[in-house]
Amino acid sequence: MSTMASDDVICRETASDQECWEAFLVAMEQCACCGYSVFSALLLAMIKLSVNPSPTVQNYAVRISSRCLAQLSHPSGDIITRSSGLLSMLLPQSSDAVQDAVEGGVVKRMLKLLKGAGQTTTRYCIKTLAVCTATCQQAREQLVKLDKRLHTLLRLLAAGEQVSVGNAALCVGHCLTVGGTATSLLGTDVVRLLLRHAAGDGERAAVRENAAITLGKLCTVEPRHVVKLRELHGLEILHSCMKLSDLKQGTKDLKNKVKT
Repeated sequence: MSTMASDDVICRETASDQECWEAFLVAMEQCACCGYSVFSALLLAMIKLSVNPSPTVQNYAVRISSRCLAQLSHPSGDIITRSSGLLSMLLPQSSDAVQDAVEGGVVKRMLKLLKGAGQTTTRYCIKTLAVCTATCQQAREQLVKLDKRLHTLLRLLAAGEQVSVGNAALCVGHCLTVGGTATSLLGTDVVRLLLRHAAGDGERAAVRENAAITLGKLCTVEPRHVVKLRELHGLEILHSCMKLSDLKQGTKDLKNKVKT
């Protein structure tokens, strides 16, 4: 498995092999009771294969995602990290898998992991949340209910690495469709944090754009955030990040630039 996972050619050729994915399903059941190293290598191989989108991967996404969810309470941190990593690769390829995962409690589990996760697990978890909240209103409502005033997301905006920051900004924007969310963020650092990333010269372009779009949407949904934006001289900065016409359309769907 380790050799397979490290060979890009094998991964590309195997990604669309139905028999391979069928075998993976069986192996996940069997290896869950084996040594951690065997199961960990299997998950790594599956992550590598799922990087290459294919109808085959999509067909198995629901069943495999369900098995990944079951491993998020595994005693091995490595298994948890790779299970969340596989989830983050599979869910973008299947709306059915997203719905099934949300109904299975993926939002609550990702939030729990984010409270004490390392950088790699954090990146996987926030990407999973961004994918789920992008298309599923139920996921947005769960996230708003479970993460009071979006505390966990704001923490990532304050101290996360760039990929996680970009996806955290997406999540905040997605959650603004839930009634009362924008108002609940009054008095928090959300405007300052989003503005910092929107204006950051050293930030990735996608991070700056995600932050600017979310900030524009936040001020559109709850105009009282504009007061803070003006205090920070943010209107001028924001106008330099995006066209004013885009900001006026803050209620439109956020661009789903979920990064790996």
